[in-house]
Amino acid sequence: MILGLSIIILMIFLVIGIPVPLAFVASTVTIVIGYGIDSSFLLPHALSKVNSIIILTIPLFIMAGSLMNYGGIGKKLIDVVEKVVGTIKGGLAVVSIVSCAVFGAISGSSSATLTAIGSIMSDKLKENGYPRGFVASLLAASGILGILIPPSMLMILYAWAGNVSVLASFLAAVVPGIMLTVGMSIFAIIYLKNDKNVIVYTKEELSAMKLEEKRIRKENKEFGSLPAVIMPIIVLGGIYSGMLTPTESAGVSVIYAAFIGMFIYKANY
Repeated sequence: MILGLSIIILMIFLVIGIPVPLAFVASTVTIVIGYGIDSSFLLPHALSKVNSIIILTIPLFIMAGSLMNYGGIGKKLIDVVEKVVGTIKGGLAVVSIVSCAVFGAISGSSSATLTAIGSIMSDKLKENGYPRGFVASLLAASGILGILIPPSMLMILYAWAGNVSVLASFLAAVVPGIMLTVGMSIFAIIYLKNDKNVIVYTKEELSAMKLEEKRIRKENKEFGSLPAVIMPIIVLGGIYSGMLTPTESAGVSVIYAAFIGMFIYKANY
């Protein structure tokens, strides 16, 4: 009965908008009082659980994702993919999917991925004739790639809770993540193949866009997409080569994203 009461309290608090930590505190207090448990163990037990170097990885990757978003790195990654598949019918959909996969691989967060890529690609897809419902479904489905493509926050939490290797968890998810990315891209191309409203870049238009980008970059003395492309190589290469632990890789990604955004892309954080 006490356990059921604590669950009901938790559900009610969450529904009425009480902050999640406070809702769980209320549920825990109900159990402690109801069963007459000595509450003195709660604080040291909670501290021992959160006092882990692995958990530090999560806020660092979230910070890296935010720095990429506001520093312009996300947009540069999209530009690279767009140049490769821009002339294919449904190419912008593939750009969105692959960009979510790449951005998710760095930030480790599906919500950060959806916020960064969705804010850039949503209007661009609609302007090029993609159906609104398809755009919403595409971005929502692509955002979850941030969960599968390592480094993933959920994989880090799973490894921490299950006391298993973080790297082994990453390796277990990377192949399904890549397969899902490829499968979604193929489906998008097939689905949009006969849609007459979808606008496709011609090779001439894509070449003109590249020339215009070079001209603007030269006038404003801006760097191209290379610094942005190097970031996933550093982060993922450091983890899988064994040179960096996930936590160290997260720290490096924050420093790199802040430096590139501030001094290379001149972002105003």
